[in-house]
Amino acid sequence: MKKKKIIYVACGCVLATLIALLLLFVFSGDINTLNKNVDVTGVWKVVTHVKDGSATLLENEFMVFKDGHASVYRNGNKEVYASSNFTIDSSMLMELSDISRKYTVEYRSNNLLRLYENSNMYMCLIRYPNQDMGDMEIDTSIVEGKWNVVYRDSDKTYAGEYLVFQNGIMHDYNGNDESPNLTINYSWSENKILMPSINKKMILYVISNSEIVFIETDTGYIWELKKD
Repeated sequence: MKKKKIIYVACGCVLATLIALLLLFVFSGDINTLNKNVDVTGVWKVVTHVKDGSATLLENEFMVFKDGHASVYRNGNKEVYASSNFTIDSSMLMELSDISRKYTVEYRSNNLLRLYENSNMYMCLIRYPNQDMGDMEIDTSIVEGKWNVVYRDSDKTYAGEYLVFQNGIMHDYNGNDESPNLTINYSWSENKILMPSINKKMILYVISNSEIVFIETDTGYIWELKKD
């Protein structure tokens, strides 16, 4: 009887260990796969700098990654502010060896990434379609229609959420709900969408005809939307 108990306990320990390893593989594997499938190459606009949960919006700052080389541009200048060769290792640590900088890279989507200096300080970057880093002329009518929420800075789930913009009114739907959970009037001031009823102002960036990003000016929160 004692031998059987020992066998049962041993089998149980082995099984528990295997389950734990399987869960670790599954949950860490999803993140690593996401990170490794996104290519950092291209022009990125640095939109916010976050420190201790407080976001500062940045203007005219860019990072360009090409052929293992990174260049930083600031204040709208076409001259390079800083540059370095860079590498990204398997743990998603980016090292800019020539300027002695290291960042942990975290991809939020194909068009959004964060570069962490430490756990409480990071930069948010979005892909920028203009290769010359020039200002974009935005036709705000592109926003009209239905947009799926691909990403937003929130602890609440946004799976299945979508927004509909039509004739100055925005409807926010959750999943398969027939009625919107939020309806808001909006207007435009250049590339900023204004929603006075909820005291919100958001900057619009157009990545493509089917991909846009909104950045809340008060919180720095980012919304990425994609058209069907």
